[in-house]
Amino acid sequence: MKKVTIAIAMYNHAQYLSECISSALNQTYKNIEILAVNDASTDQTHNIVQSFMPYSKIRYYKNEKNIGIVKTYNKLLELADGHYFMILGDDDILGMDYIERTVMVMEERPSCRVAFGRNVILNQDSSVSKELISTFGRYISGLEYCNLWLSGHPTFQQHAFIMMFCPVDIVRKAGGFPDFQMAQHADNALFIKMIIDGDVGYDSQADYYYRVYSQSYGNQHVAEVGEATLQFLEYFKTDILPKLVFLKGNNVARKMLKNLNGLLIETFIHRILKYYAPNHSIRECINLLTVFNKQNSLSYYKFILKYFILKHGIKKEKD
Repeated sequence: MKKVTIAIAMYNHAQYLSECISSALNQTYKNIEILAVNDASTDQTHNIVQSFMPYSKIRYYKNEKNIGIVKTYNKLLELADGHYFMILGDDDILGMDYIERTVMVMEERPSCRVAFGRNVILNQDSSVSKELISTFGRYISGLEYCNLWLSGHPTFQQHAFIMMFCPVDIVRKAGGFPDFQMAQHADNALFIKMIIDGDVGYDSQADYYYRVYSQSYGNQHVAEVGEATLQFLEYFKTDILPKLVFLKGNNVARKMLKNLNGLLIETFIHRILKYYAPNHSIRECINLLTVFNKQNSLSYYKFILKYFILKHGIKKEKD
């Protein structure tokens, strides 16, 4: 039975932390270590972790000062002692057989680079917002996954490196998390780099409960998200495209870059409209779009239309 490292990056989520740690400790798969790094939290995080310390499966470290989520992820990766590795958000919850099921997915196919399960989205009050289920079956090639995901195919309801399960040496070989401004793009970049020469595995019965906040850092700091998006695109060009060209040729590489660019712009526009536009002027919103130089594109004019529909409650007339 191979050892699994469940890595928890902790920062100011004390109200959810006990449930998170308990869900890791109560896994049906027993050969685990829980590796926790507290990134200088200012709430009761330290005291809550200390209450769990009698459990020998927990290794705990506390950063003297806040170093940010991406650096904390890489510290967890460096300290991991398991054959397999996954990151568990400090406000998230694992289904009790999540590790057992994802280990089985990995063991059944040696070419599998990452495995994951169903994503159950929780609100801040722990009520279920929605369930995201992918429908591509148990395995799919990493390249096919990327192409379909980046082109907006509805088969792919979710993925994030948080909730991903993978061999630790694969993550390290890929270079760990790139040092982006936003963790969400860092995990996507690492994910693509890991899977393009292997397979992705999935178990719809393995539940990962993921908490989503309307007041999250990314939704409140949209300009920083834009800058991190550009970092992601540059990383793709310099660190992933050469490998793609070597494996599959220029045509595939160019198609993936085009799809990635389109996906990132669409999700960035969605974030502006949903979380930024309600409290800001059209001029302030358009200024954010200039990050991508989209003023003369169809996306730009669609955004203007969506903005006025959002701000003024314009409804389409029925035919």
